[in-house]
Amino acid sequence: MSVPKTEWDQEIRYFLETYFEVVESPIDADEQTEKHSISSITGKIKKVLPGQYIYEDDVYEILLELGFKMFAYEIPAELDEETQEELRPPRTEYAYFMKRKTAAI
Repeated sequence: MSVPKTEWDQEIRYFLETYFEVVESPIDADEQTEKHSISSITGKIKKVLPGQYIYEDDVYEILLELGFKMFAYEIPAELDEETQEELRPPRTEYAYFMKRKTAAI
């Protein structure tokens, strides 16, 4: 017996609440903070839940409900190590900042 799509919203919410904390601003980011797109978050969830019931629009809505925020961040220019010539210019990217919860041992 398969579970209807609408019941998987609770599982998505549980996954996000269990493994990630909201980052309130880019200043609060640290080594436990990961930057993810909706697609990469959905991909992580599909690794543990049945993929046919997981949709990006549901993940997006749950991220908003839980208070996860998207921020812009700068990626510095990529330079050639020898010549210091710019291989790729600096750019701005956008992502959800999510702090990975660590398990207490």
